[in-house]
Amino acid sequence: MNFSFVAGSIVLWVFVVFQGLLTLYLLRQLASLHDLIRMGGITAKLPLGSGAPEFTGIDKRSGRKVSLQSLDGQGGLILFVSPECPVCVGLIEGIQQLGAKTFPHIVAFCPGGEQACAKFATQLNSDAELLLEGVEEAATRYRVTSYPTAVVIDEQRKIRGYSHPANARELETLIAQSLRENRGATPEPRSAVALVGPTVSQ
Repeated sequence: MNFSFVAGSIVLWVFVVFQGLLTLYLLRQLASLHDLIRMGGITAKLPLGSGAPEFTGIDKRSGRKVSLQSLDGQGGLILFVSPECPVCVGLIEGIQQLGAKTFPHIVAFCPGGEQACAKFATQLNSDAELLLEGVEEAATRYRVTSYPTAVVIDEQRKIRGYSHPANARELETLIAQSLRENRGATPEPRSAVALVGPTVSQ
């Protein structure tokens, strides 16, 4: 009787230890997967041709309401950048150097609040729109896993390009190719940038 009880206890403890080790292994696998996604190893981007998620915000400088409707009839670019991302800093500087006429309507999201995004705001053209709220929600809706992230939108609010440009020239190429391939032409350039911000940076 005592032998059966001891044997049963040993089996039970072995089972508990096995479950614990299995749980630990799965947690480590999930952590590795999460790190891989953050580093861009897995692209969880929105499918091309799908509808762009809605967003709304208030331009910090003008007080105007900014939303996905701002791209109606012309298309444009939704850009996620972080002041803590060196690539993003170079990207914004490149956009400034190439000039507003090089790019279509841009809505950029920047995390960190007004002080953190102040440099980006001064580098962007004077009619840029600056959004400082709704950052995490927008980043989640657009599946932003790293900075910078650029999403090209057509005039019907459809996603036509999704990438992580390393510089302004690469961003310019992304816009031209995405809109040319899906519409047969590039929209007439116009720049109005809005800064808001996501979650992760490279």
